[in-house]
Amino acid sequence: MSRAVQVSAGTRHRRRRMPAGVIALNLAPMIDVVFLLLIYFMLSMNFTAQERAIATTVMQESASDVSPDPFALPEQPIMIIVRSTGDEVSAYRVSTDSPALGAIQNFDALVVALEAARSVLEPDQRFVIAPDAATRWEHTVGAVAAVRRSGFNRVRMAPPAEAVLP
Repeated sequence: MSRAVQVSAGTRHRRRRMPAGVIALNLAPMIDVVFLLLIYFMLSMNFTAQERAIATTVMQESASDVSPDPFALPEQPIMIIVRSTGDEVSAYRVSTDSPALGAIQNFDALVVALEAARSVLEPDQRFVIAPDAATRWEHTVGAVAAVRRSGFNRVRMAPPAEAVLP
C-alpha cells in the first residue's frame, strides 16, 4: 500500500511541472509599468494657451477675377514694404507704392491712411505685404494685421526679398 501511494504521489508531481520547452510570460508587471508611464506623462504635461493665428486665405486668380471688359485696366495690388531697422518691437519702416496712402511712419498710421483712402480704393482692393530679406516676423505680421484692421481682407504675403521701394 505504501508503494501505491508513492507511485500516485510521483505522478502528481510530474503533471504539475511545465514542459521543458515552454516559456511563460507574466504580463501583469508590464501592464502596470505602461499605466504608470501613462499617468506620469498625463500629469507632467504642460497645458498652455493656444498660439494666436491670423486667418489668411490663399487667393488664386480665377475666371471670376477676370474683368469682362477687354479695355479695362487690370487691378494692381498695393505693395506694402516692411523693413526691420533693429531688434526692438518698434524698430521698423513701412513704405508703399500707392500715392493714395502717402508717407507712413508705423502700423497705426497705415491703418489711418487706409481708412482715409477707403473712398478712393475698391472695397476688394488687394494688398501684398513684401518684407525685406532681414525683416523680423513680428513686423511682417504687424503689417498684415494693420491692413486687416482697416477693413481690407484681400491680403497676401510675398516671399522675403530685397525690396525695391525706399
